[in-house]
Amino acid sequence: MLILKQLDTSLQKQFGLFVDSPYFNKHKNMRQLLKLLLAEAPKFKAEKLGKQLLFKAVFPEQSYQPQKISDLLTYLFRLFGQFASIHEFQQDKNQQSVNRLKFYQQKGFEKHFGKTMGKLDLNKKQPKGSMAEKLAFVYETEKMKSVHAASLQSRTSGKEIERETIALDEFYLVAKLKNACEMINRQNIVKEEFQVHLLDEIRLFIANAPEAIREHPGIQTYHAVLNTLLFPEEEAYYDELIKVIDAQQDHFHVDELRTIYDYAQNYCIMKINQGRVEYGQKLLKLYKLLIINKVIFYEDLLSPWDYKNTYHLPDPSALGLG
Repeated sequence: MLILKQLDTSLQKQFGLFVDSPYFNKHKNMRQLLKLLLAEAPKFKAEKLGKQLLFKAVFPEQSYQPQKISDLLTYLFRLFGQFASIHEFQQDKNQQSVNRLKFYQQKGFEKHFGKTMGKLDLNKKQPKGSMAEKLAFVYETEKMKSVHAASLQSRTSGKEIERETIALDEFYLVAKLKNACEMINRQNIVKEEFQVHLLDEIRLFIANAPEAIREHPGIQTYHAVLNTLLFPEEEAYYDELIKVIDAQQDHFHVDELRTIYDYAQNYCIMKINQGRVEYGQKLLKLYKLLIINKVIFYEDLLSPWDYKNTYHLPDPSALGLG
């Protein structure tokens, strides 16, 4: 009952339609049970939803069987789990497209496969979601191309595998670097040691990698962030990070870019707390960039927290906020 109570009206209605569908639920009693439960929305008073009352309403000709109503409620919970999975799946257009590709490839629908893949190649250029999510999607599509080429015994299948491998490398490196930055940053906050495996190997690989890898927007940016976290005493790494953000920021969704700027801001605050007053000016410059590029705004509004913080800087009037 608690699950239904926590759903808003729209999701309650959608779940009702889901249970009503014979494709997902073939049990008439289940549909009846859910209608009884939803009829008590939004309060779902316990005294009206006791198991005996529900059993009598669903099975009016039978004597009370606690196990039977318990089993029915358990099955309803399983249906809710399926509904939740499908609801989330419907929000992920990229994953839907990848699954369609798998189906078309397995069934030999060549025309549909080619048409869908063509649309995906266009979508890969659109910076939706985080960098790692985007690269995971690129990897999945390249993998499907490789599988498809191999199934056709295409002479180009070697190139397809190479592109798949490159896509996997890019996804892994960005995801690994991003997670490493988050872990080390959290480690510095809570003063607790976390294990970050393969970090030295990855940094060595990037240092000797081809230019396409070193200058990949996600790899270059998170590598620059990582350097400021690992070697905070090396101030040149901060200057490098600012240059990289300026060069690569168009490749990131604004939410992720805001987090990347947070790393730079935190570095300045750390230095200020160490008595390095000149970093107040550097922090001011960061805020100016955040405002000019509209990174700091939430739905076109500056949060009270950020607005207040600007007045603790050396020259807040330079931001044009007062």
